[in-house]
Amino acid sequence: MNYTFFDPPADYNNPRAATLISGDESKTYTHTTYLLIKEALYEIKFKEPCGPFKKALLQDNILAVGHQCNFYLFDIARQQHILTLPLNQYFGNIYQKNGLFYITDSSGVHCVSPQGDVHWHNGELGTDGVMIHEFQGEKMYGSGEWSPPSGWEDFVLELATGKPVK
Repeated sequence: MNYTFFDPPADYNNPRAATLISGDESKTYTHTTYLLIKEALYEIKFKEPCGPFKKALLQDNILAVGHQCNFYLFDIARQQHILTLPLNQYFGNIYQKNGLFYITDSSGVHCVSPQGDVHWHNGELGTDGVMIHEFQGEKMYGSGEWSPPSGWEDFVLELATGKPVK
């Protein structure tokens, strides 16, 4: 899927309607980013900038977006906000496996269904970044940054629970 995030200039006057994907509670937030996917324009409103990473994925009609300190799910067919998931310090990345989303932040991984159910969260995997390297069978292999800039430690988690494999 091709997409573009862009921050509007201060004097930006959006000539066409954008669909707000960050939920009604975000309408009063002062910061705005737009996401353009083909001909569709989506708006993300947020409180404060907190991280440089951003990514969008489309799974069937579900738009999954990681941006700043949050992860969002939005149903594009129903034009309905599903979830805003606050993350620890910043959004890291989104991964997909078996129809589920795995979202990393500064210290852990969240497992979320397309319906917005958080299946599990493990926030004890790092202090300044978590990466998933691969999924193998019912396990997730990754690493967490514990002592920047080179203190990465590997981990293996059960996909069903997020608990470390012993």
